[in-house]
Amino acid sequence: MMTRFSKAVLFSAFALFLSSSVKAATVAWTNWTSSTANTAAGSLLTGGSTVAVSYSGEISFTQLNNSGTNYYTPAGTYVNGPTTSDLIAITGSNTVHTITFSSAVTNPEIAIVSLGGSTGPTSYTFNAPFTILSQGATTAFGGCGTCLTVSGNTVTGNEGNGIIQFTGSFTSLSFTGGATAEFWNGFTVGDPIVATVVPEPASLGAAFAGLLALGAYARKRRQA
Repeated sequence: MMTRFSKAVLFSAFALFLSSSVKAATVAWTNWTSSTANTAAGSLLTGGSTVAVSYSGEISFTQLNNSGTNYYTPAGTYVNGPTTSDLIAITGSNTVHTITFSSAVTNPEIAIVSLGGSTGPTSYTFNAPFTILSQGATTAFGGCGTCLTVSGNTVTGNEGNGIIQFTGSFTSLSFTGGATAEFWNGFTVGDPIVATVVPEPASLGAAFAGLLALGAYARKRRQA
């Protein structure tokens, strides 16, 4: 008869095998497709559905449909960052800027480009708390690993570049620029997608071999 110990070992091995299919997050970033003097529209593909994204507020210029310069480099500054050059550039003036989603997105992220600069710091004050996921210098503008700082719901940059993330479900996000505007800073918005990662064949083979060995051990115990 199989002992409690061997049953527990087999159960643990099987659970370990099942857990080898882990979850990994990538991020879907907005494809901005049109803009006017103070609005922009686009979409992002998240969780198998397309979510319409709109922006209203002050605009300096836009980069649409993967046109223009890719400011989201290097990858270490923008971890899981935008894969296209789409961008909304603003001066960061003291007006309300609103991003609206056609359906709720979970834990949205905003990639920030060149917030603040030689003329002094610039800030965004959001309607919800957030954390900095990554930051650093960029190929285009320089910057540093501590050039973005957070106080309450306000992010301040002195040539700050990186990604911030909000926790929860949102149908809109809004922020107000600081009192100090600048020539331009930019951003885009994304939504994390959780996908199952299938184990590599070698990992599957090792897991099955372990289960077979434990099965043989259990049979020997029964025959003894």
